Amino acid sequence: MSNLTFGQLQVKVTGVISDEHNFPLRNVNVVIPEQKINVISNDDGEYTIYSKSTKFTLVFSLLGYKNESIFINEEKAGRIQRDVNLFKNINILEQVAITSKREQLSNTIGINMQQLMNMPAPSANFEAILKTLPGVSVNNELTAQFNVRGGNPDDNATYINNIEINRPVYVRNSQQEGLSFINSDLVTSARFSPGGFEAKFADKLASILDVKYEIPDSNEIKLVAGILNSSFTFKKAGINRHFLFGARYKNNSGILSQQDLKGRYNPNFADVQFLFSQHFSPKLNLTFLGNINGGVFNFIPENRATEFGTQLQNGSLFVNYSGSERTSYFSSGGGLTLNYSPSANWSLKFINSYFSTVETENTNVLGQYYLQGLSPISNYGFQRNFVDNFLKSNSFISEFRSEQLMGDHMFSWGLKWIQKDFREEYNEISQIGVLSQTIPNPPALFKLNNLRASYFSAFIQDAYELKEGIDLQLGVRAAYNKIADKLSISPRLLLAFRNEDRNNITRFSFGVYHQDPDFKTMRNWNGQLLSKQDYQRSYNFTVGHDYAFNLGGKPLKFTTEIYYKYADKMIPFIIDHLKINYLAHQKATGNTYGADFTIGGELVEDLLSYFRLSVMRANQTIVNSGIEANNYLNVRQRRPTDQHINASVFFQDKLPSNPSYKVHLNLLYGSPIPVGLPNTNQYSDYFKVPSYKRIDIGFSKDFLENQGRKSNSSKKSKQFDSIIAYMEIFNLLNMNNTASYLWVKDLNGAQYAVPNYHTGRQLNIRLIAKLKAK
Repeated sequence: MSNLTFGQLQVKVTGVISDEHNFPLRNVNVVIPEQKINVISNDDGEYTIYSKSTKFTLVFSLLGYKNESIFINEEKAGRIQRDVNLFKNINILEQVAITSKREQLSNTIGINMQQLMNMPAPSANFEAILKTLPGVSVNNELTAQFNVRGGNPDDNATYINNIEINRPVYVRNSQQEGLSFINSDLVTSARFSPGGFEAKFADKLASILDVKYEIPDSNEIKLVAGILNSSFTFKKAGINRHFLFGARYKNNSGILSQQDLKGRYNPNFADVQFLFSQHFSPKLNLTFLGNINGGVFNFIPENRATEFGTQLQNGSLFVNYSGSERTSYFSSGGGLTLNYSPSANWSLKFINSYFSTVETENTNVLGQYYLQGLSPISNYGFQRNFVDNFLKSNSFISEFRSEQLMGDHMFSWGLKWIQKDFREEYNEISQIGVLSQTIPNPPALFKLNNLRASYFSAFIQDAYELKEGIDLQLGVRAAYNKIADKLSISPRLLLAFRNEDRNNITRFSFGVYHQDPDFKTMRNWNGQLLSKQDYQRSYNFTVGHDYAFNLGGKPLKFTTEIYYKYADKMIPFIIDHLKINYLAHQKATGNTYGADFTIGGELVEDLLSYFRLSVMRANQTIVNSGIEANNYLNVRQRRPTDQHINASVFFQDKLPSNPSYKVHLNLLYGSPIPVGLPNTNQYSDYFKVPSYKRIDIGFSKDFLENQGRKSNSSKKSKQFDSIIAYMEIFNLLNMNNTASYLWVKDLNGAQYAVPNYHTGRQLNIRLIAKLKAK
């Protein structure tokens, strides 16, 4: 240090920072707030900081520990030593604790990030954890899509740092699906609402996922290497700026090659994501989130052999294929957020985002099949799938939002403008028939679809305490879209009653929810794009109760919620595997009602486990089809997402003699869901996809856990913060779960549904290493 710098300093403070067991803590932030001086402790917990005055405050902070402050008042300049012990923040995990008043009034569920890392899931996507949460339906392990309380994936909204994220349009099965937008390694916190959410969120009917990438408390390098996926994460912490970077790669050909449909699978998916934040002053901050996400799924099918049916009637299907399938997806863009805080209790945000996406589908596959066992004679037939689709979409969103704490009131308002452009070249046909000497070529059904959609919305809401133990949130959302040329008004109300200890909370909510027409809802089942379409609307009522308690010294939380949704405006749809075909020319009404029950907590210290049961009914009535001969008009039917029972168990344990060895068990059950004939302009619920049953198990070893101060002398711990190895077995019992159906015909023209099964038993190994970053 130069003599000039030394001459300016008054007091030199040194010391060692340790935890409650006197193990040194690295990367602890040591700050003199009034002088804006900041240092970070080294690997041995040592720190040195200089003060320009003899009277000042030292603040010590580290994520997961309680802040510690020391007031220093020296008579003269010199050198002093202050050793500090930080104590763990015994904040029960978000799923267990009764959280802050703001979270109580948000009708959301907190997601624990440690649980996400431990959960055995073949998709490797963040959304895998959502399938264990209340209200979420389960029937596919590879996809990032999910259904909530009778809705479909298009009814869900996802935010990352207040930026709304778009989903791809061309996804028809989980094989083609790659990496979801959310990078789990960058997530600091996340909250999920299965319904009854606030007025400040998007115009969607079903759910909200609110994800945060926030300021890291220290530098970090993380490497993940596995059979199915790999990733690299870098986090750089600073006083006035921070930087996050994540790169991922995924190839699930090992899982797909075990399915009945044999061939040469070549799926490759990758993305790069980064976030840069600059603090120009304590009041002004600029953040940029960038993303490049793409993938190509190449497949040359060869043959399949499927046994199906019941004990009384068995069938078998043998198919030989020719041709190939190729789908691709490429998205790029980012969001820029300017955050200005005129005061400590007031935040103004100006949020802008732009994303461009190109999707292609190129399939020309001919299958010649042999069907036996379902009729006295054997049947030969063919199935041709011809797809040549191209879609380019651009999305621009600009939003202004204000949040201000005014006494007991949390007052918020915002304005939002969205413009989306779509250009599609559509050419798709599917044929099935009895095998003859000549197989007809697919007819030309080329369509050129162009759409520019503009949406305007505004919201205002206020949350405040009516009196001790009673909180109220009132809000209203208004939206206008040029497609329907209508203005929608959506009032929202949430009322919460809590006891003095805050371990009992009862919530009542009511809201009107609108969903604007979009490209997917306006495009009919045969690719025709409608020029006009009305918005969808539902009225939601929920009653919920949270009860936190201790059982045998273990903190637990029981949560239940009962809900009823009535929709007077809906657009019916048909689901073929993951592809959603809207009957855009039709209208429907419907209702959904059910209840969710969850109990969970730390049954084993530091490991979260929970049990969930959801029951639901979702019905609809098609009231107008535009087709004279429609036998389904004004008939009450089950919605395609009507899954009556969903249950999940996530249980974690560790060896008492060696707690670094852990087991993570995930059980999922979903009852049968209705399905109808594909490629039709009529909806039917005559058939069922059988119940979904799955058990995934994982075993982990943390090589650096509980090594304390002695670990500092080992070569391994000088290079790594943690090294964790996982061995996972997906679909432990090798259950045949039906994903969708392949429809074939016999000589009499009768159609048979041959099941396409999900993935079988699969072993996965992954290694997670966190390196010490200087």
